[in-house]
Amino acid sequence: ELRPFAAYVMNPNASKDDSFVKKVNDALELKRRDLREQELYMEWQYELDRAKAEGRAEGRAEGRAEGKAEGQAEGRLNALISLYKKGYLDLNVVLEETGFKEEELEKALKEAEPSEENSPAIAEENKAE
Repeated sequence: ELRPFAAYVMNPNASKDDSFVKKVNDALELKRRDLREQELYMEWQYELDRAKAEGRAEGRAEGRAEGKAEGQAEGRLNALISLYKKGYLDLNVVLEETGFKEEELEKALKEAEPSEENSPAIAEENKAE
């Protein structure tokens, strides 16, 4: 009894000669024709779509908030580095404010150094010299 049913599940157009498969198929046909079942299915599908849209909106909002926080933190770090490079802040102040170790700050300083690759203005200055 299970083998014909498994074949039916894999391919509903398969042989419906088996009595159990015929009963299952008949029950499905009745459900498909039942208007109330159609309404319930449509309501379920609507709720599912609404929940997905709500989840996407929440995800986007969280992503924007995280991006904003990361951008603010990066901006603050860049400001501290800039002030340190210009001599307005002491190394210890920058280390305390960033929570970095000295090696981490050195790495951040190197990453913050503008280069010709990422600054067209520097490339132009070097050409003029």
